[in-house]
Amino acid sequence: MNAQFIEGRRRTVALSQSELTRLLQSLHSTEGLELVRSVAERMLQELIEAEAAAKIVVGSTLDDATVKGAVAAAEAITSPASDARGPAEYRTKMAGVMVARALARAKSRARA
Repeated sequence: MNAQFIEGRRRTVALSQSELTRLLQSLHSTEGLELVRSVAERMLQELIEAEAAAKIVVGSTLDDATVKGAVAAAEAITSPASDARGPAEYRTKMAGVMVARALARAKSRARA
């Protein structure tokens, strides 16, 4: 992959036609199909776990115990990679912090 550029806050990867053809050919192989199957299974499991985590807060009063449970669930389903911006443990904790902040904002907006 030869061209990467930032679009907003997301990284977009541009593939040339030959690179795209090579990628598609590799996906047609047995290894490629196994990779796609593995990724799809992982994504499905993540969605199931995220839905279970969401059920913790739906219909609740967002009390401290509920928020702590949602934060713990979010951290449990987060599996980031370590990179230059931080180790996986830090990024997992930050997922919990973001969930807590989002729930606090939701609670304050619901009162308004």
